[in-house]
Amino acid sequence: MERNVLVSRGGDTLVQQLPRGVERVQLSKLRFARDGSGDLLTLANSPVAGGQLARWGGAALLGTPAGPALPPLLSCRKVTDHPSTCFDVSRDGDLLAFGTSEGGVVVATASGCAPVRKILKAHMVFATGVTFSADGAAVLSVSADASALVTAITPAARKQAAKLEAGQKFSATRVAIVVLLLVVIVLKVGLQAWREAKRRGMTQDDLVRALRSMLGLKDEL
Repeated sequence: MERNVLVSRGGDTLVQQLPRGVERVQLSKLRFARDGSGDLLTLANSPVAGGQLARWGGAALLGTPAGPALPPLLSCRKVTDHPSTCFDVSRDGDLLAFGTSEGGVVVATASGCAPVRKILKAHMVFATGVTFSADGAAVLSVSADASALVTAITPAARKQAAKLEAGQKFSATRVAIVVLLLVVIVLKVGLQAWREAKRRGMTQDDLVRALRSMLGLKDEL
């Protein structure tokens, strides 16, 4: 069951299937999202995909008519190239900080995981902990090499990350619009071709044979 998560609750075992591409993950470090949604955040490390952040719908824990349910997996996004060893959520819920197995420190937006700060060699060995300052303007990271580092988060860095995240959302929306327009054009052209074929007295079989001929396909025996 490499693409499933088993959760035991009250003597019952529930199964949550993970999306394709998220195989053999190791879940750890549970945190609340702090954005008012009640969602849960966990690290989902993979030797192939690196460090990922899994977001689970926490509202299911409050219960349904049939009782509490297994939190659904809402998203799983890559945040670091190497497995993450620790992470923290800022008090306002806007930022996330990650420490990696290679001693790196990454700060990203909580809404879309857009990078805010990235220090690949903050420490000589793996990070053991990260935490935000009360105002979210800095991140303190510590490592197994007995070192500590304070990483400043400037307003300019946060603004740049917000622009990047907005651009990613706009690109996704633009792609969706283009795909929708292509579908509409194909349907319109197909409808016009069908009307023209009927006007010429062509049957459905004649139209299928004509299309197969245009595509270079042989008629079925």
